[in-house]
Amino acid sequence: MGEFGGRISDGLFGILAILAVYWAGLGLFRRRAAVLGVLALGSMPLFALEARQLTSDMPLVAGLALAMGGLGRYAWPAGGVRRLRDLLVAGVGLGVGLLSGGALLGVALPCLAFTFAILAGWGLRPRPADDPAASKLTSPGLGTHLPLARAWARACVHPGCKAAWH
Repeated sequence: MGEFGGRISDGLFGILAILAVYWAGLGLFRRRAAVLGVLALGSMPLFALEARQLTSDMPLVAGLALAMGGLGRYAWPAGGVRRLRDLLVAGVGLGVGLLSGGALLGVALPCLAFTFAILAGWGLRPRPADDPAASKLTSPGLGTHLPLARAWARACVHPGCKAAWH
C-alpha cells in the first residue's frame, strides 16, 4: 500500500473527529452550534495539515472529541434523560485517547475538564426563558457552595473591567 496505507488511518481519524464534534454539538446545543464547531475545527490549518501527515495526533484528537462529547452529553442530556450510549461513546473515546496519547492526555484531560465543569456549574439552576434576568448570571459561573472559588473569581474580575464586558 505504501504511502496511502500510512496516511489513510489519520485521514479517517480526522473525519471521525469532525463527526464527533458535530455529534457533541448537536447533543449539547443546537444544529447551528454543531455546524459552527465543525467549521471551526475543519478550517483550522493545523487540523487540515495534521490529518494529512504520516505521523500525527489525529487519533488523539478524535478520542478527545469523543470523550468530551460523550461525557458532556451524558452529564447534560438534551431531553433530560441520560443515555448509556453516550457514556459508552465516552468510554470508547477515553480508550482511543489512552492508546494514542497516554494516560495524561487521553484520559486525565477529559476527566478533569468534566469534573471541573460539574463543580463550576454546581448549584446553578436554569431560569425560565421569559425571566428578564435569564440572560445574566448572578455569579461568574460558580456555585454557591464554593466560597473560595467565588472569592477567587471576584478577585480576578476587577470592578472597572465589568463595564467593558457588557
